[in-house]
Amino acid sequence: MINELPSVFREIIRDHDDLRSAFAALVATGMKAGEQGPEAAPETAVSLGKRLHEIDGLVGRHVRKEEEGVFPVLRAVLSAGDEPGNTIFEVLEAEHVHLEKALATLTGMCASIGSGTTPSPERLDLMVTKLRIVQAEFLAHFMKEEKGIYSRAAEVLTEDGFAKIERALASL
Repeated sequence: MINELPSVFREIIRDHDDLRSAFAALVATGMKAGEQGPEAAPETAVSLGKRLHEIDGLVGRHVRKEEEGVFPVLRAVLSAGDEPGNTIFEVLEAEHVHLEKALATLTGMCASIGSGTTPSPERLDLMVTKLRIVQAEFLAHFMKEEKGIYSRAAEVLTEDGFAKIERALASL
């Protein structure tokens, strides 16, 4: 699907792919910590916290690209016709806020677990479960964007629309 989309959308979807990979690695690391037992958890939690901080930076840059570069143009184009333009963008922007808060919660959990005391097995399980939930939320969000707006926008945007998005992204 990605090769069928215009280059400006492929760039955004590459961000999604990078985040998919980062979350898969996080979940695998969290699961490994659970298998190693509570003694290994503080060190693993510190490592996860560092990775989550990096992911947070990636998410922040990605959200800015979408909300300041891509969404304004798509909102105008999709809202001009019979498309449900504004509603989907309101949903996606609300999800961005939710997902950023979920990352902050995960980072806080890792900081708590990494504080040096040996956590309970239940606390480790909770951390891994939360990682999986946040991963699933991100994956569902990416699918809404990719299958919902980017594929539809690729069908209706003109060259002028693509040029506007490219200029907006270049200015960020």
